[in-house]
Order: sequence, then C-alpha cells, then structure tokens
Amino acid sequence: MSIAMSVINDKIDKHLSQLNLDLRSSKYRYTDQKVTPDVLAFIADCILNLPTATASDFTKNDVWHSDYFSKNVVLIYNKPDADNDTMVSEYDKFCAQPLKALSYAGILEEEKVGTTNHYVVKNRELLEYISLSDRNAFIFLCHYLEKVLRDSGYFGKIEQFIDKFKSGHFSSNDFDDLKRSFEIFTLGNSNIRQVVEIRRIFPKVLNVFAVANGAAGSKSGRVTDGQFLYSDLMYNAVNFRDIGKLKNVSRQEASSVIKQVEDYNLYEEQKAMHAVKNRHYPNSEVRDRMAIGEATQVHHIFPRLVLPRLRSTLENLILLTAQQHNTLAHPSNRTRYVETSYQITCLLSKSDSVKQSAIADDGFYSKEGLASVLNTGIHLGVSSSLSFEDINQRIRTHRLST
Repeated sequence: MSIAMSVINDKIDKHLSQLNLDLRSSKYRYTDQKVTPDVLAFIADCILNLPTATASDFTKNDVWHSDYFSKNVVLIYNKPDADNDTMVSEYDKFCAQPLKALSYAGILEEEKVGTTNHYVVKNRELLEYISLSDRNAFIFLCHYLEKVLRDSGYFGKIEQFIDKFKSGHFSSNDFDDLKRSFEIFTLGNSNIRQVVEIRRIFPKVLNVFAVANGAAGSKSGRVTDGQFLYSDLMYNAVNFRDIGKLKNVSRQEASSVIKQVEDYNLYEEQKAMHAVKNRHYPNSEVRDRMAIGEATQVHHIFPRLVLPRLRSTLENLILLTAQQHNTLAHPSNRTRYVETSYQITCLLSKSDSVKQSAIADDGFYSKEGLASVLNTGIHLGVSSSLSFEDINQRIRTHRLST
C-alpha cells in the first residue's frame, strides 16, 4: 500500500531505511496534534529562513521568535502575534511538535543541552523538499509514518482497516477496533499516559493513510461517512482555501475567509518565487541575447491574474534578468501584457530546467508539474510519460501553430 512512486519517494525511502524508528524501544513521541502537512511545511520553511547566526544550531524558541515566523504565522493562520501572551502554549506546541517529528525522521538532529532541545539540519535536501508545499509535506508524512509504524509492528492494523474499507465489508466497529488498538499500542510504547491525548493524535496518523489510499478517516472521534478529504488534513479547522464551500456565513465572515485565502496564496507564491530564485541565481534560465548580468526577476510564464491556480507552481516560474523580464517577457515593461512568442521560449527553457532536476534526482521540479503547466496554460495535452524531447517538440509545434 503506497502512493505513486517517483524519484523523490525513492529518495525519502532511502533516507528512512537507514533509521530504526521502532517505538517499542525508543518510546519517542513521533507525531502529535500540530504535525499536519501545512504546519510541517511551514516550520520547515521557517527553519530554512532562520538568520544565518542561528541557523546552524537552533532551538524551538529561535524558530518561534524569528521575524519570518512572526510575520507569516499571522498572515497564513490568522492568529495573534507570535509574542501574544495568550498564545504561549499554542505556539509552543505549534513549533515544538513538528521539530520533534523532523528530528525522529532524521531530517534534523536533536541534542538536549540542559533542559533545552537544540537542533541542526541533517538532511537539507529533504527539508527543502518538505518546505516547498503542504503536498510535499504530506508525501513525506506518508512515508515517515508508515516507516515508524512498520518498524514498531503496528502498521498491519492500519492496512487491515483500509483493506476492509476498500472491500466494502466495513462497519463502524472496524473503526472502533482500530482506535482501541491504537490506544493500547501507544500506552504500551510511549510515555503518554492520558488516553485523551492519544485520541487527539490518532486522527493525525490514520487520516494521512486514509487520504493516501482513498479510505475513511477519523473526524470528531467518529469514522467519516466516506473517503477522508485531503483538505481536512490541514491545521485550520475551516478549509479556508476552498471559498466555494462557504455556506450560511455572514458577509463579514466570508470577507475574512477570502482575505485568508489571498494571504495564504500570497505566502505560497512568494515562497515558490524565492525557491526558484535561490536555485538558479545568478544565471537566467533563458540563454538569449539579454541573458547578461544577474538574473533577479522571477517571471510567471502564465500570468497570475490569468491563471491564478499556477501562481505558486514552480514549473510556471522562471528566473530572468531585468532586461529579459521588462523587454522580452513584458515588452516596454507593460506587466499586464505577455509576449506569447517569448512565453514559448520560457516554456522550452523551463523544460530544460525540469530535465536537469530529473537528472540530478533532487525532486525540486517534476515532469508531472511541467505537464500540468503546459496542459493548463496552452492545452497541449501532454503526458508526464513522454520524454523531454517529445514534450519540447510539442511546445515547438504549438509555437508554429500560433
């Protein structure tokens, strides 16, 4: 039972295979209530944006009180300021729990100095991968939690539950049995002694596998009627990213949710642009007559106003020089106008960047992501099973037909 395999999945498995994550001997608190895909990605991003002076050896408080955390936790989660006295307990867990999970997963190395846990980055490549999106963090959680539970001799219970759901021979009793066995397992293999705590952790474990395998999950202590939704894995109780689901709310409440959506999308977009710039700087990805000097401009190949769904897609972002951006991509610096012929040039160059990522096996770009951009932006109808040469030929043919 596993999600679709890829290079990065193999890389995650290779990393985890070197670890013994058997809870029967470690008794480690390997996950918790705040270890959700979006929070895990956010904390990984905060680690990577720590000031240089603290990045090599940091604590939970270094993350918590960093300018990057303070700015974005308010923006993304609509919570009070990170220094708000009423939020001390919440933010303590919000930072500490993902750090502990990343530590047990071997992404960070943990050392207790006095009464304080200190961390150093042990696998930067996977930390960067997790930080890029909640989807990446979800993929990592699938592998990590399965490894922990397999090493601990418990994963068979999860498999049986999912197999029963898929077979159609499933009842709420199967869910109750799984929840009860999880409580017994955790009581015997951790330092958690409160069943109420275990019941809060249980959904964070089961629901990851429910989404990965199209099965029922746990919500409000009960089994869901059908398949558990990916969006419901997130830390926010309300799925604020899906405005279409808003029902029976006041205009003021709807306006607040819409603002949260835009704030979150802006954060994701800026994070993706920063990642693309860091990867390619100081060179432009497009090698033409204006690829001279530092490349400082991250350009949306398909504009964010036209195709907002691609605004934070890495394969839709390309690093250019200021001359390329203001003269070729947007002639006469008219940012609302995109030169379609240069758009095709950018797509071909982006395809080359994706190919280099595939050759390096670094998981930064994906052919699936490139295909999605091409199919969304110019309806090319390409499959990720095509070779890069075939994809590029399709792009060139499209150029000739337009």
